[in-house]
Amino acid sequence: MEERLSTIGPELTRQSTNYRAAIEPKQRLAVGLRYLASGDSLISLAFSYRLGHTTVANSVHMVCAAIVKVMMDQFLPRPTQQMWEEVAEGYWRKTRHNSSTTTLWSSVFQL
Repeated sequence: MEERLSTIGPELTRQSTNYRAAIEPKQRLAVGLRYLASGDSLISLAFSYRLGHTTVANSVHMVCAAIVKVMMDQFLPRPTQQMWEEVAEGYWRKTRHNSSTTTLWSSVFQL
Protein backbone atom coordinates (compact mmCIF):
# COMPACT_ATOMS: atom_id res chain seq x y z
CA MET A 1 0.00 0.00 0.00
CA GLU A 2 2.88 2.36 0.71
CA GLU A 3 4.18 1.94 -2.83
CA ARG A 4 0.76 2.80 -4.29
CA LEU A 5 0.46 5.72 -1.90
CA SER A 6 3.77 7.13 -3.07
CA THR A 7 2.67 6.70 -6.68
CA ILE A 8 -0.82 8.21 -6.56
CA GLY A 9 -0.68 10.09 -3.24
CA PRO A 10 -0.07 13.51 -4.80
CA GLU A 11 -3.29 13.11 -6.82
CA LEU A 12 -5.24 12.45 -3.61
CA THR A 13 -3.89 15.40 -1.62
CA ARG A 14 -6.30 18.24 -0.85
CA GLN A 15 -5.72 21.49 1.00
CA SER A 16 -7.09 22.01 4.51
CA THR A 17 -9.30 25.04 5.08
CA ASN A 18 -10.39 27.07 8.11
CA TYR A 19 -13.64 25.08 8.19
CA ARG A 20 -12.37 21.52 7.94
CA ALA A 21 -9.21 19.46 7.91
CA ALA A 22 -8.46 17.65 4.67
CA ILE A 23 -8.63 13.87 4.62
CA GLU A 24 -5.17 12.33 4.41
CA PRO A 25 -4.24 10.62 1.12
CA LYS A 26 -3.54 7.40 3.04
CA GLN A 27 -7.12 7.29 4.32
CA ARG A 28 -8.55 8.15 0.89
CA LEU A 29 -6.54 5.33 -0.66
CA ALA A 30 -7.66 2.91 2.07
CA VAL A 31 -11.33 3.77 1.50
CA GLY A 32 -11.00 3.47 -2.28
CA LEU A 33 -9.12 0.19 -2.22
CA ARG A 34 -11.47 -1.31 0.34
CA TYR A 35 -14.44 -0.39 -1.82
CA LEU A 36 -12.84 -1.94 -4.91
CA ALA A 37 -11.69 -5.06 -3.07
CA SER A 38 -14.73 -5.81 -0.93
CA GLY A 39 -17.68 -4.45 -2.86
CA ASP A 40 -19.16 -3.01 0.32
CA SER A 41 -21.73 -0.28 -0.11
CA LEU A 42 -20.63 3.32 0.18
CA ILE A 43 -22.88 3.74 3.23
CA SER A 44 -21.21 0.77 4.94
CA LEU A 45 -17.77 2.24 4.27
CA ALA A 46 -18.92 5.62 5.53
CA PHE A 47 -19.89 4.05 8.85
CA SER A 48 -16.68 2.02 9.01
CA TYR A 49 -14.41 5.00 8.42
CA ARG A 50 -16.65 7.53 10.23
CA LEU A 51 -16.92 9.71 7.13
CA GLY A 52 -19.88 11.11 5.26
CA HIS A 53 -21.24 9.00 2.42
CA THR A 54 -20.59 11.82 -0.07
CA THR A 55 -17.00 12.03 1.15
CA VAL A 56 -16.59 8.28 0.68
CA ALA A 57 -18.08 8.46 -2.83
CA ASN A 58 -15.74 11.33 -3.73
CA SER A 59 -12.77 9.46 -2.29
CA VAL A 60 -13.55 6.33 -4.32
CA HIS A 61 -13.91 8.43 -7.45
CA MET A 62 -10.64 10.25 -6.75
CA VAL A 63 -8.75 6.99 -6.18
CA CYS A 64 -10.07 5.45 -9.40
CA ALA A 65 -9.28 8.60 -11.39
CA ALA A 66 -5.78 8.75 -9.90
CA ILE A 67 -5.13 5.10 -10.74
CA VAL A 68 -6.20 5.68 -14.33
CA LYS A 69 -4.23 8.91 -14.67
CA VAL A 70 -0.98 7.78 -13.08
CA MET A 71 -0.80 4.02 -13.62
CA MET A 72 -2.75 3.30 -16.81
CA ASP A 73 0.16 3.55 -19.23
CA GLN A 74 2.34 1.45 -16.95
CA PHE A 75 -0.02 -1.52 -16.74
CA LEU A 76 -2.15 -1.16 -19.86
CA PRO A 77 -0.06 0.20 -22.72
CA ARG A 78 -1.67 1.92 -25.69
CA PRO A 79 -2.38 -0.52 -28.51
CA THR A 80 -0.18 -0.37 -31.58
CA GLN A 81 -1.12 -1.12 -35.18
CA GLN A 82 0.42 -4.59 -34.83
CA MET A 83 -1.59 -5.34 -31.68
CA TRP A 84 -4.85 -4.38 -33.45
CA GLU A 85 -3.97 -6.53 -36.45
CA GLU A 86 -3.33 -9.54 -34.19
CA VAL A 87 -6.68 -9.03 -32.45
CA ALA A 88 -8.46 -8.69 -35.79
CA GLU A 89 -6.78 -11.84 -37.14
CA GLY A 90 -7.77 -13.81 -34.05
CA TYR A 91 -11.34 -12.57 -34.30
CA TRP A 92 -11.48 -13.44 -38.01
CA ARG A 93 -10.20 -16.96 -37.37
CA LYS A 94 -12.71 -17.47 -34.54
CA THR A 95 -15.75 -16.15 -36.39
CA ARG A 96 -14.91 -17.86 -39.66
CA HIS A 97 -14.62 -21.21 -37.85
CA ASN A 98 -17.76 -20.64 -35.79
CA SER A 99 -19.86 -19.59 -38.79
CA SER A 100 -18.94 -22.74 -40.73
CA THR A 101 -19.78 -24.89 -37.69
CA THR A 102 -23.09 -23.07 -37.26
CA THR A 103 -23.95 -23.62 -40.91
CA LEU A 104 -23.16 -27.33 -40.61
CA TRP A 105 -25.34 -27.80 -37.51
CA SER A 106 -28.20 -25.76 -38.90
CA SER A 107 -28.29 -27.94 -42.03
CA VAL A 108 -28.24 -31.14 -39.93
CA PHE A 109 -31.15 -30.09 -37.69
CA GLN A 110 -33.28 -28.46 -40.37
CA LEU A 111 -36.81 -29.88 -40.59
